[in-house]
Amino acid sequence: MVLGVPLFALIAGLKWDEARYIRYLLPWATQNFLLHHSVAYVLAAIGGCLGYTAIFLTLGYRHFAKRDL
Repeated sequence: MVLGVPLFALIAGLKWDEARYIRYLLPWATQNFLLHHSVAYVLAAIGGCLGYTAIFLTLGYRHFAKRDL
């Protein structure tokens, strides 16, 4: 399951060129820049990962707040 989205993006990208952008739904491409030698890239990657975190936390909160737990 971990490789589901990147694998789907790779296979779909072979058939349809615009499908390669599916990989940006998760922070896979962004988190690799955390180890870059440029400080600007690292700060941008930190901001991107925090952005993904905020989006997923908001979506999760909205989904689970509506359910009877």
